Amino acid sequence: MRTENSPLSVEEWDAAPPVRSSSLRPRVGRFLPVAVLGALMVGLGACSDITEPEDAEPELQNVIPTVQVAGGTVALRPGAPDGDPSAPVATLQSPGSSIIPGGGYRYVVGSATPFSELYLTVVGEAGYYLVSLGSPTTEAEVILTVDELLEEFGYTFNFAVGTGGGAGAAVGHTVEVLSVGTGDIQVSVSWDAASDVDLHVVDPSGEEIYFANRRSASGGELDLDSNAGCGGQDVRNENITWADGTAPRGQYTIRVNYWSACSVDRTNYVVTVRVRGQATRTFTGTFTGSGSGGGLGSGDVITTFTY
Repeated sequence: MRTENSPLSVEEWDAAPPVRSSSLRPRVGRFLPVAVLGALMVGLGACSDITEPEDAEPELQNVIPTVQVAGGTVALRPGAPDGDPSAPVATLQSPGSSIIPGGGYRYVVGSATPFSELYLTVVGEAGYYLVSLGSPTTEAEVILTVDELLEEFGYTFNFAVGTGGGAGAAVGHTVEVLSVGTGDIQVSVSWDAASDVDLHVVDPSGEEIYFANRRSASGGELDLDSNAGCGGQDVRNENITWADGTAPRGQYTIRVNYWSACSVDRTNYVVTVRVRGQATRTFTGTFTGSGSGGGLGSGDVITTFTY
């Protein structure tokens, strides 16, 4: 079953919201050695010793612009969260180790003990997201998007939970950023298993872009194809884009096809739709079964949009 997730409001941490730069910012050393990351992830409370001052602009928003949790209220805060050694210990179900600029991703944060707050930080970035849940739970699904200007570095996303007194020990997920196109229109899909998922987009002329027709006459291009035939690199992302100034006006249709399960039991996916001048939208869903194969015209319709 697919659901459309509307971005949740982000609480302002000052009288004025942060200003996001349209230019790439220089970054150094984002991909840290395992030993260093281990020390950083002992607890989010310890991170307060190495992060920016409390009044620093939350640069985190330049990496992860939106966080969505059903039934939760999301706030972007400066500084680092307070640590609580008595808080529940988080567990994490994560997607693959590769992300793309402009993509959307599904994480499931859990704990053996119920929690009412969820914390998200990124190593080396000032600020944190605090998600206040509607009621205590032992599992929360997080849908986050990453910035379309994200640079090709490694990042570590840290997740922690709490009960109102601060963050417990964090669990981290390190990802590598792959280079893909963005532009007037960017449609991407990510998924969390070693299966073969195919992205299809039909442009206003009726031409379909997919693995057997990677570039359309209108300029749309599938520039990242993954896990083809259960082989190749296990990237778990696909991306179709029209560069700035090239996308034709009219209606587009997005489909996702489960080409093969590749022997996994279940595949969860996130489709992210970025259209110039429109709010970013994400759609989530799950595939089960063995997969259907198929090419032109295959797959489930996720949404249509007009540009």
